[in-house]
Amino acid sequence: MQGTLVLPFGLALASSVTYQIDDGDVGTAQQFHTCLPAGCLVDIAFDARTVESLMTGSVMKVQASADGCGPIVFSIALRGFTSAYDRVRALAN
Repeated sequence: MQGTLVLPFGLALASSVTYQIDDGDVGTAQQFHTCLPAGCLVDIAFDARTVESLMTGSVMKVQASADGCGPIVFSIALRGFTSAYDRVRALAN
């Protein structure tokens, strides 16, 4: 599964972004792709094991570096992920 994170401006774009689902393993570091008026984009790809964790988890923590300040963590609630994922799969078929 592939997706895109849209993160706010003010982050250190040369630094990588990591994610963690609940207290699981930290995912592979990802680089910013570009910035648009809505925010800065990070392309991500999840393997089947990670998708399962997204379906059963409660929060995905995304860590980036604030420009000139250090690490910052964004918490993304996963409530509703399973129904949204199932809907996207149904529409893709």
